[in-house]
Amino acid sequence: MKMFRKTWESWLIASYPDRKEEVFLSQGHTSLTALQHYVNLPFTDEDRMKMKEWVEGGWR
Repeated sequence: MKMFRKTWESWLIASYPDRKEEVFLSQGHTSLTALQHYVNLPFTDEDRMKMKEWVEGGWR
């Protein structure tokens, strides 16, 4: 489950950088905790486009 949460948080941040504080809070993290331990953002533009179909449902 931990890997899913890390991936999900990273995908949400990559897809909605303007809503990062909401994402952090929804995961129960402070900004510092999320940035130090959870958020991994080495995504290409193509990666982000593919992620959108999976993350759009709950964050429109």
